[in-house]
Amino acid sequence: MVTKSVAIVGTGQIGRRHLESLARSEMQLIVYAVEPFSSALIQAKEIVQKTTSGCSRLVCCQNIHDLPDALDLVIVATTADVRRFAVEELLRGRRIPFLILEKVVFQDADSFSAVQRLIQEKKVQTWVNCPMRLHPFFRHLKEKMRLASRVTYHASGTRLGLGSNSIHHLDLFAYLTKHPIEQLFAEDLDPVVHPAKRPGFVEFTGTLRGRSSNGSITITSYDREGTPLTLFLDSDILRCAVHPLEGYVWLADERTGWRWERKDYPVLLQSQLTSRIVKDILTNGRSDLPTFEESLRLHLPLLRVLGEHHSQVTKKGGSVCPIT
Repeated sequence: MVTKSVAIVGTGQIGRRHLESLARSEMQLIVYAVEPFSSALIQAKEIVQKTTSGCSRLVCCQNIHDLPDALDLVIVATTADVRRFAVEELLRGRRIPFLILEKVVFQDADSFSAVQRLIQEKKVQTWVNCPMRLHPFFRHLKEKMRLASRVTYHASGTRLGLGSNSIHHLDLFAYLTKHPIEQLFAEDLDPVVHPAKRPGFVEFTGTLRGRSSNGSITITSYDREGTPLTLFLDSDILRCAVHPLEGYVWLADERTGWRWERKDYPVLLQSQLTSRIVKDILTNGRSDLPTFEESLRLHLPLLRVLGEHHSQVTKKGGSVCPIT
């Protein structure tokens, strides 16, 4: 079996989940973990020691410059504010055919344009890690909804992270309906900006609304405890209520006479997904994740409305929306 080289740039919380998954991979891998903080690299080593299948070898680096000149795939799991710099440094003089970028990808439109030109010039196939569309339930739901004339999608719960997590719902909506969001509206967001869990970034509460040519979406984040995440989908074909944290869904359609049926919804963690995604890319040169271009079309309107709302609330101008 040929050994493949994979790098993870950024071994914070999400980067460690990617590493945990790759440590269990059945593929022969050399995994490079790039992280400037020694404490985070120590944690990375501990994860590999606990979970390795024996098929992966870990090499720790504190700088992108320490990586080899050729890599088979790189996962960029830094925060959004430095991701453009990381991508530009990675592709400066290196051969990297495949990239996976964490979301939120960037904080401004200029970064999307610059990196889009760069990956086109370097011929790098690039995907964005919005993996809800990979869940078997949603793949099945997409097939069932293919004849729906119009779809309404609503997500709600306590402190969902409208800045960091709305892109997941926008991507899932576009995947299920085959139509990207055309407009987003921030009028129903709360007139306040919250500090995010990560220092230096912000979050929002209230309701973000959007519409496409064949449906609408609302994402509501409550600024109080106790409301679990729930997804509701309504159409002329079926109705669905997803309770991800509880692990079940309710479905009703014409087949059941519109009576509700309960089904299991097994949660898939990032630590279960990454090795599958990487294997698919390295073996087949493809992935079911959204491409960079697909995700760009969803990120740009999101950055625009959240950036404008942030400017209105804080009275600070600028083209950067400080989310990650």
